[in-house]
Amino acid sequence: GWGGSYNYFPVLYIVGGIVHHMTGASIFTSLTYTAPVFGALTCLFLYFITYELFDSKQIALLAAAFLAVNPIHLYQTSHAAPLTMGHFFMLLSILLFLKFKRRKRFIIPLAISSGLLIMSHHLTTFMYIISLIGIIFASNLLSPKRVKKLYLEFVYLLAFSAGAFAYWLIIAGSHFNSFFKGGSYMTPKIM
Repeated sequence: GWGGSYNYFPVLYIVGGIVHHMTGASIFTSLTYTAPVFGALTCLFLYFITYELFDSKQIALLAAAFLAVNPIHLYQTSHAAPLTMGHFFMLLSILLFLKFKRRKRFIIPLAISSGLLIMSHHLTTFMYIISLIGIIFASNLLSPKRVKKLYLEFVYLLAFSAGAFAYWLIIAGSHFNSFFKGGSYMTPKIM
C-alpha cells in the first residue's frame, strides 16, 4: 500500500516476479530482498557517474560512500518500494546519458534504461527530466563549442519527456487525470 498510483509502475513487481520464478522464493520474500539489492547498486552507479565527471577514483569512492550511508537513501531503498527501482534506473540513465554524450553507441542501453525508469516511478522520472535539463544546460554553458552536439541531447530530452508524459497519460491515465483535477481547484481563476 503506497497509494493508488503505484500499480501503474510495474518494474519492481516484474523484477520481484522474475526473482520468484528463478529462485522459488515467495513473492513477499522476493520483493523484500530484491529491492534493497537494487538500492545498494545505486551507490555503484554513483561511483561510475562521479568517475565519469571527475576522472578520480578517490572522489568517486567518496561520493559513493556518502550515498551508501545517507539516511534518506538508506530508508527509501531499504524496503520494497517502487521508488527503489526509480533510483536505480535514474542513476543508471544518468550514467548512460553521460556516456552517450561522448559516445553515441550508448543510445540503445540508454533507451532501455530510460523506458524502465518511466515504468518504475513517476517522481523519479520527473526528477530525471529536471536533471537532464541541468546537465545539458551546464555542459553546454561550460563548453560552448559543444553546441553542435546539443542537437542529439535535446532530441533525447524531448523524446524521453514525451515518452514519460505519454506513459502517464495513456497507461496511468486515471492517476494522471485525478492528479490534475485534484490540483485544479488551486489554480487562480482568470477572467
